[in-house]
Amino acid sequence: MSGVQLPGPICAFLDALEIDAGTMCRSASPIPGPHCATTKVPSHAKTKDISLDDAKLIVAEAATWKGTPYSLVGEGSVKGTGGDCSGTTQKIYKAAKCPYRYQTSHEFSAYARKSGLFRELRAGEAKQDGDILSWSSHMAIYSSFANADDEPPPYSPAQMYWWKLGTPRVFRYLK
Repeated sequence: MSGVQLPGPICAFLDALEIDAGTMCRSASPIPGPHCATTKVPSHAKTKDISLDDAKLIVAEAATWKGTPYSLVGEGSVKGTGGDCSGTTQKIYKAAKCPYRYQTSHEFSAYARKSGLFRELRAGEAKQDGDILSWSSHMAIYSSFANADDEPPPYSPAQMYWWKLGTPRVFRYLK
């Protein structure tokens, strides 16, 4: 079926399901990434990775949420009161002056690719503090200090169910 071009709505649907339709959905100006790309990069898209100082602000803000109990409240997450992965991540980024529209963990990857506010790291590209780790049902903020040898982590990855979901997609905020 070489040369066949699928209609945009079909490609958008396949992209939302994270199904790669290959060249049947490639436009002249695709958004970088491994998936179907019919959407042009938004005109408001940022192009430069956040600075290491911005990344430190994200991690520092995340640390202020320590002790916040888990509560499945999404966008209603409140520091010290309760929050879940998607709500706290969005609130932490907003407080660190890296705002984005709230997304559930399930919606985040598609949003990040299309919003122009994030870029997906390529395989083998090093993560930096503040990057968002995204699984289909969980998200987290990457921090190198969590793996420091001088202080044991408060929990082990084997105890966290989402680690069993495989390798996360990694997204970096752009300014």
